[in-house]
Amino acid sequence: MGLKVGDVGCGKFEGCIGELTAGHFTLEMVIGAMLAARTALWCVFTKLHRDMLEITR
Repeated sequence: MGLKVGDVGCGKFEGCIGELTAGHFTLEMVIGAMLAARTALWCVFTKLHRDMLEITR
């Protein structure tokens, strides 16, 4: 598609991707699902990380 994300600051990735895919129905659908999966994985990772830190204390 020729879309480039470039440098993105912390917490702004999803917004930048949303802007890039806006108006592209197929990309919005596919990338939206990928961003949802990314968010779910990040939530599980942070919970596991907190739990491991608690265990090591």
